[in-house]
Amino acid sequence: KIEQINEVQSFAELVDKRLELKILKDRADALQNRMWKLEDRYGMDVSKMPEGVRGQYRELKKEYDEIVDKLKNDS
Repeated sequence: KIEQINEVQSFAELVDKRLELKILKDRADALQNRMWKLEDRYGMDVSKMPEGVRGQYRELKKEYDEIVDKLKNDS
């Protein structure tokens, strides 16, 4: 019985890890799409974006980079 419990726990941990990675990938995709929309609208040069948009873009970029780093470290 202990072996079965350990197997179930291992499987649950694996599924949990896969779900976490999937959620992070989906979040990274959403952030990337929002950044692309801002780039399409205002251009690639962040310094030419309006101040409020520039701040929003930088926050999106920061979060995106953090998620990408986490995904690289977890893979």
